[in-house]
Amino acid sequence: MWGAATDQNGTNVDHREVVGTIVGHTTATLADIRMFMTALAALGCGNG
Repeated sequence: MWGAATDQNGTNVDHREVVGTIVGHTTATLADIRMFMTALAALGCGNG
């Protein structure tokens, strides 16, 4: 069941691939946010 499912177009979709993509994007987004927050903190300290 988790190996492959069929989407609306009848194409085989690997759930593990989809989950991996979502996790990858989420991890990248969190890393971007962390870098952004770090930059903000550095700017805040520099201006303070």
